Amino acid sequence: MAIEASGLSLDRLQARVHRHGVRISITTLSYWRSGRSQPERAESLRALRILEATLGVPPDSLRSLLGPPRVRGRRKAVCPNFTELYTITPYVEQMLTKVGWEPGSNRMRHLSVHEFCTIDANRTMSSIEVREVLAAGADGLNSTFLLYATDVPGAIPEVTRSINCRPRRMETDAETGTMVAEMVFDRELSPGESTMLEYEVRMPDGQQIPYHQRVFKRAPMEYVLGVRYTEPAVPKACHSYFKPNSAAPEMETNKLWVSGSHNTHMVAASPAVGIHGVRWDW
Repeated sequence: MAIEASGLSLDRLQARVHRHGVRISITTLSYWRSGRSQPERAESLRALRILEATLGVPPDSLRSLLGPPRVRGRRKAVCPNFTELYTITPYVEQMLTKVGWEPGSNRMRHLSVHEFCTIDANRTMSSIEVREVLAAGADGLNSTFLLYATDVPGAIPEVTRSINCRPRRMETDAETGTMVAEMVFDRELSPGESTMLEYEVRMPDGQQIPYHQRVFKRAPMEYVLGVRYTEPAVPKACHSYFKPNSAAPEMETNKLWVSGSHNTHMVAASPAVGIHGVRWDW
């Protein structure tokens, strides 16, 4: 593809387009590259012309690849089933059922999610600290659900700290290193009410996992993922990525800077449905 051949990342392409006075998001560029959507509006077509010049391809060569415009109009939003986005084993699906998780339910919505991972000196992910703001879409909702998987036999994550919530039902699978849990709130929520939860997940010792990701079947307003590295386990490179589902290849969205304090982070405003994460290389 022209983007890959240019050697330019999506954030650099976005910056080039912005210099010409056209605003475009990294997610939109990622969708265009993967074919999930295409430029159709006047502003988007202007951005496409700028991209053609930036990538050094003939004028209208990218535009000639576009399919027919989509039929526009009001459509009912469809919330995919969690298992359409993330592949799980039949046993893990049974675990979800045991804790009361309905993978196709969309009665609870994340407004914001902030995660902070700590990588220790042995390159092991030691903990994940999470703050979530959720809003209820129905009466009587009083819990949310967690699924953490290491994909390493015997390496099972554990909830060790929680605020405004607590684990009620929990199931684990040693074969896949998976933990699922129902986190019950301090009180039931009415439609439109929100709650802010905090919890920490401790990861098993000795597992060098060079990435962290989260699955969204409904887009929150904001997703922030930070990673703290402990010397000497400071990576030489980091990038954020997006996948529409777990079977799809990763699409790099931004190269990330590691600060002098050995931290990096990504921010996604209204991220697309799918899988968002950060990967690093030592």
